[in-house]
Amino acid sequence: MSLADLKVGGLYVILQSRQEPPEPNEFYSGLYLHSDSVGGMTYHVVDTGSGLRPEHEYTGGIFNTPLLTGLFRIADITRPLHPFVDRVIRSYDSSLNCPGRSSNSKFWVLNVLALLIQPTATGWLPVNCHNLPILEQEIRDWGNRMSQRCVYQRPKPIGSSTICGLPEWKTQRELSISFGDLGVGKY
Repeated sequence: MSLADLKVGGLYVILQSRQEPPEPNEFYSGLYLHSDSVGGMTYHVVDTGSGLRPEHEYTGGIFNTPLLTGLFRIADITRPLHPFVDRVIRSYDSSLNCPGRSSNSKFWVLNVLALLIQPTATGWLPVNCHNLPILEQEIRDWGNRMSQRCVYQRPKPIGSSTICGLPEWKTQRELSISFGDLGVGKY
């Protein structure tokens, strides 16, 4: 897939294999907000050895991420609301490395998502999901299905959450096509 295949305004969970060959349930995670036709904001944390450090930056090379498994869309954010979502995501940065908190990329993403599933004062849900553990499972299951076959291949798959009310989006390689769909055998 390419940037043209991403939905402008799509908020994606980045799944990256932690090692070669990929192991089930072992992902480095981040967030990506596709802001325009040439790129978007990546949000993730890096383990410095003495704690986590936020690294948020604009990129046009999301598909060049090493060991990228794929991108999983969890929300559609209209352009005027990008600054709000950016502030919510960055608001968790000050909570990194607090005693008693788990500190890795998965927990950072889950904690940020816990903020994004809360309704705003106007009732808007940035991420329309009422059950974070089920969303986490959906993301992990999708990542496990994609990881073994996609870490070394291009194009990288793009998925969409059905739990968040988004239509599922499958890559050409994922589509199962029967002969009946192709009109074979019809007279």
